[in-house]
Amino acid sequence: VCAVDVMGAINGFGQAMYYLQMAVTQCSDQLNLRAMCGAGIDGMVSALAGSGAGGTAAWLNCYEAYGWESKDGELKRNKIKAKAQQVVMTAKVNGLKQEGNFGRRLEALDDNENIRELRQRFGSPEAAWKSIGVDMEDPNAAFRSARAAVDPEELVSLVGAQEQD
Repeated sequence: VCAVDVMGAINGFGQAMYYLQMAVTQCSDQLNLRAMCGAGIDGMVSALAGSGAGGTAAWLNCYEAYGWESKDGELKRNKIKAKAQQVVMTAKVNGLKQEGNFGRRLEALDDNENIRELRQRFGSPEAAWKSIGVDMEDPNAAFRSARAAVDPEELVSLVGAQEQD
């Protein structure tokens, strides 16, 4: 969790420096190539840090907190480990309260009647997903290997020049 916080902080400061340097290039009457170059470098560094924070958080949530283990080249879920890890991860993430990437922005909706009804009906997010045919606990589920079929010519046609009437 520390890595997520550190990379998130680097991302935040990098984005702030990027926007300040871009303001210098966009708002002045003179071309400032140093500020533009600095903005490009800061943008790349902060984007890499943001990707690292997102990737680490996804790994923590999807792999570690749900108890996935690789044994003999096969991915299996250890439900006992998953419960223990979820308790530990919840304590770590809740330590941030409303700060950082893990703050709960929907807290005001916790007392909402519709939310209570959904919780009563399904019991867990996994049960809600399962009700529409998506088994989140199945490591071989079809959605995990689904890929969008993209026609390259159709994609290129989207950015082509428009025809004049």
